[in-house]
This record gives sequence, structure tokens and C-alpha cells, in this order.
Amino acid sequence: MSVYGGDSWAREAQHRKRRVDELMTDGLDASSFKKLSNGKFTCLVCPHHPLLDSSLMLSMHNKGQRHRAALSRLKAKELQKQVEINKRVALSDQPTTSALPSNRNRRSLSFKKPT
Repeated sequence: MSVYGGDSWAREAQHRKRRVDELMTDGLDASSFKKLSNGKFTCLVCPHHPLLDSSLMLSMHNKGQRHRAALSRLKAKELQKQVEINKRVALSDQPTTSALPSNRNRRSLSFKKPT
């Protein structure tokens, strides 16, 4: 460390850069991207998972047409999945006696041997 504080400006610059990255990613949905160990970002929404160098590139990517189209497709899939879950829950809540014949009814419907 220098008497004139030569190392302090580098630390401050790193701190500022880290802070800007944090502020840029705070406005984004945390489930739509992942920060990798090398400091880069990857988009989890897009099917090709692009690798982005900085938070600025990530924010620009999120505003892009391809990302918005992939996001709308993902939301449509999630909505369809939720509708399917609701249908299955509704079917499981209904009484099953009217849907399937009981064993007693099956016996009465069995064929008898002709005599």
C-alpha cells in the first residue's frame, strides 16, 4: 500500500463497479437470470441461455424482442400447467362413485351361463 493511497482507488473502483452491478440487477426478476462463478450472467428464460458479460448487457438483453417472446412463451406454459393442475384437483375432489361402477354393479353385469 502506497503512502499516497495508490491501492485505495482500485478498491474503490471495484466497490463502485460491484455496487452498480447490484443496482442494475435489483430491478430485474431474480428467477430470470443466474450469476455464474466467473462474474458473468446467463438468462434462464431464453431457450439458448445466452452468456452475458455484465449487468448492463443483461438489462439490455431483457429489453430485447427475443427475450420478451421467450418470456411470454414461458408465462403461457406456466398458465397452461396451472390450468391442468386445477383440472386435476377438481377431478380428484369429485366423488368417484358416480364416475366408476362399484364392484357390486360389476357383479350384476356379469354374464350368467346359459342352462
